[in-house]
Amino acid sequence: MSGGAERVVRFRENGFVRSWPSAAGAVLGVVKRGMALPFVGEVTGGSWIAVEYRGEVGWVSGRLAKCEGGDT
Repeated sequence: MSGGAERVVRFRENGFVRSWPSAAGAVLGVVKRGMALPFVGEVTGGSWIAVEYRGEVGWVSGRLAKCEGGDT
C-alpha cells in the first residue's frame, strides 16, 4: 500500500460521466458539483479525464473537473 494520497477527480460543476471520451458517449451517470471520483490514470489531450464510476471506466469533461491529490 502506498503512503501517498490517491488521485481523485473533483467536479467544479454538475455534469455527466460518459462511456467514451466524447459528448456523443452514452451517459453512465450524473455527478454533482463537489463530488470526487477515483482518477484512472488517463487524460486525453486535456479535454477528457478517465475516472472509476460504479466499477467501470467512465469519462468526464476536463472543463467540469480537475485532478487532485497524489504525487505532484
